[in-house]
Amino acid sequence: MKFKFLIAIVLLGFTFGCNQDGTGDAVNSASTDGMKSIKPVDGGYLIQGVANNFPVGAKVRLEKVQGRSTSVLDTTSVKADGTFAMSNKIDAKDFARIMVDRTPVFIILDNQPINVEVDRNDPRNFSLSGNEEIEGLYELNKKAIAGQKFDKAFVSDYIKNAKTAHLAYEAMQYLPYANGPEVYDQTYNRLKKDMPSNALTSNLGKFISQEKAKAKSQAAFAVGKEAVDLKAKNPEGKEMALTDLRGKVVLIDFWASWCGPCRKENPNVVRAYNEYKDKGFDVFSVSLDSNVDRWKKAIEKDGLVWDSHISDLKKWNSDLSKAYGVRSIPATFLIGKDGKIVAKNLRGSQLDNKLKELLG
Repeated sequence: MKFKFLIAIVLLGFTFGCNQDGTGDAVNSASTDGMKSIKPVDGGYLIQGVANNFPVGAKVRLEKVQGRSTSVLDTTSVKADGTFAMSNKIDAKDFARIMVDRTPVFIILDNQPINVEVDRNDPRNFSLSGNEEIEGLYELNKKAIAGQKFDKAFVSDYIKNAKTAHLAYEAMQYLPYANGPEVYDQTYNRLKKDMPSNALTSNLGKFISQEKAKAKSQAAFAVGKEAVDLKAKNPEGKEMALTDLRGKVVLIDFWASWCGPCRKENPNVVRAYNEYKDKGFDVFSVSLDSNVDRWKKAIEKDGLVWDSHISDLKKWNSDLSKAYGVRSIPATFLIGKDGKIVAKNLRGSQLDNKLKELLG
């Protein structure tokens, strides 16, 4: 499971709960005759639900989402009295979702009872109860609805006192990583202690490692840092280097013929080049293409008339993009006459304004 997808899935659950009002016990507003017919699995979970305004027979699925794939753990349907129930046993606690027709309710699934109420006409307004952890999840959601500020201090304190590691993990996700990397470390340490062999723990560890590597890479290419030299061949096979343009203000432009946003931005770069080329400005284009003919055709079609075009024709395996920590394109670095980075990822008028500042 890729951690980023898991983050998005869990947060989506809270998005659906943004306008929710607490309604107490999930099974107290409708008849429970339909739920009495199910025999609970010994030592397993028992999910009992009320599905308001759903048609009789509407499908109910208990699902686990892993990356872009979804596996169905259990199924049932809405009974005539608007209720549904499922019971089975799982090997390990995990995040899951209950899909009532097309309406999702996100839960922490354990071998415990869970009560849920959902309304087809108001899918954001659902309720959860039944066990201490689910009620903790619901209370955390209600704090968000009430406008609780999930700053670093609050989230850190919540994680410290959370009754379970899964609740700590949930609280962590209200805080973007950049706003509190130490809070993510705190959560990871909690998960390592409470569930060291769980996939959620290892995925969080991988995510943190990736973010730290990204931060280190970004620091190496921060404004004020010396620009790393780049050297490769142009479409005709001639070797070119960034240092050949030393003494000029240079825009290093990472792009590709297959990149729509890059091609859309190219006219702005062309205008900037034509306006400032006689004042000491140049462009050093670095293509992430893998096909030299498509690369050459894009240069011609977009009118990229400057001389400096290089590529190692490795697409995302390019050593050139790795040298600058580039993970998405278009990506640009504006280099001053002294060879140091003065700005990054300037677009349109932003580039024009910076060039006007530097070159008049």
